[in-house]
Amino acid sequence: MESEPKRILFLNSRSEYGGADMGLLTIVQNLDQRRFTPLVVLPHPGPLVGDLEAAGAHIIYLDLCRLERLSSPRDIWEFGRRFIASTLQLTRLIRQEHIALVYTNSSAIPVGALAARLSGVPNVWHIREIWTSPRWLTRSLYRYISLMADRIITITYAVAIANFRHVGGKIRVIYDGVDRRRFENLEARAAGVRQQYGLTEPWPIVASVARMVPQKGLDTLVEAAHRLQQAGTRAYFCLAGDIPRTMYQSYKEDICRRIETYQLGDSVRLLGWIEDVPALLAASDVVVLASAGPEGAGLIIPEAWLAGTPVVVPNHSGPQELVRHGETGLHFRAGDPDDLAAQIGALLADAELRARLARAGREVALTRHDAQANTARLESVLDELLRPGRAPADD
Repeated sequence: MESEPKRILFLNSRSEYGGADMGLLTIVQNLDQRRFTPLVVLPHPGPLVGDLEAAGAHIIYLDLCRLERLSSPRDIWEFGRRFIASTLQLTRLIRQEHIALVYTNSSAIPVGALAARLSGVPNVWHIREIWTSPRWLTRSLYRYISLMADRIITITYAVAIANFRHVGGKIRVIYDGVDRRRFENLEARAAGVRQQYGLTEPWPIVASVARMVPQKGLDTLVEAAHRLQQAGTRAYFCLAGDIPRTMYQSYKEDICRRIETYQLGDSVRLLGWIEDVPALLAASDVVVLASAGPEGAGLIIPEAWLAGTPVVVPNHSGPQELVRHGETGLHFRAGDPDDLAAQIGALLADAELRARLARAGREVALTRHDAQANTARLESVLDELLRPGRAPADD
């Protein structure tokens, strides 16, 4: 007689779409639900909910304590109060729902591991970010994760080394998978992109898909667009994404101010959040990830490759690990709009180079970022922790 599926409680910090959220969705979509039943805790309803439910997840709304800016004693006090309350809420939920394992999908949710320990169940902590400041906070956070997690999964070696200084022991590196089904019938979908977004001129398209926050370096991309326009290169720069919270409104206003000052209104298009990202990527000639600071990986990289489009990425952290300069894409000096403009210009001027890099990138995406294979690796971690007779603290 087959045993009942193990109930896995996934904790996610947002209900919107970002790299971490798409990573979670891909896991749920490819999870063997004959063996594992996914329950997902989200803070509130949002765009992610429908896709998770369609993938078979049961959604639970619980606004858990999240690690955000702690810039005053009052912030620290409020965080401590919410930490205790959220831990108690989550501990009750684990027991009520007969959860077998807690799976935290972000560094920003510190209560999952403690609630799992208090409930006597194992936990996995999926680390996708590289946080470097304030140093006192990030050092304390990653020491806490190292102590409390039964297994740590990082999305690149860069994440493991930056945050934990090593790979091995509790730490497993598993690259994010991309579901190829999202990239089927792309030709027809991509054909309507120009009309949909009013791109009436026969100019090439340079696309970026990112949250509108300073860390994503969109100001550098707009500056690079200005440099290219000054040099006589005409292209559309399509920035898909928006601010995730009102605290970033001033950054968006700065982006808009630069576009107006440089008279880039015809060429730089702010698309906001879009539904069919693969179609935009396939319609583009170049995809740019412009991140200014450390980036865990950049899910847009393998997505662009599967769409058949070459990438330009910064020469640091996860993106530098994923992309081999001159082989599967091009690097630029992070924060340097002149170098970014030069790399984009080189690709726009050379169709053969674009095709060669895109082909090589696609081969990497099909192997290293295969959703089913990478979810199977995650399932092997779950099996390690759920084996009969294992105590949560075992290694």
